[in-house]
Amino acid sequence: MKRLLRAVKSGGVGFLPKFRTCQESILCHTSDISHHKVTEDCMTRRQGFTLAEVLITLGIIGVVAAITLPVLIQNYQKKATATSVKKAYSE
Repeated sequence: MKRLLRAVKSGGVGFLPKFRTCQESILCHTSDISHHKVTEDCMTRRQGFTLAEVLITLGIIGVVAAITLPVLIQNYQKKATATSVKKAYSE
């Protein structure tokens, strides 16, 4: 295996191209050795989320919030009422 890598780096193997960068161990997103151009293909890929993914995520968060907030508000109102009753009773 080491001989093959040395031969590839030096350009000695006819069917494999000589790598132009020092990042030979990184495979490109196509995982095809003959397509391996780290500087052109892999490094120019955009990293991020699409608008649809962001909107779907925000929609899910909104639905969860709409379900949980009324329950939290109701529990807070019950505790506030119980506290005010205890305060009035203690006076």
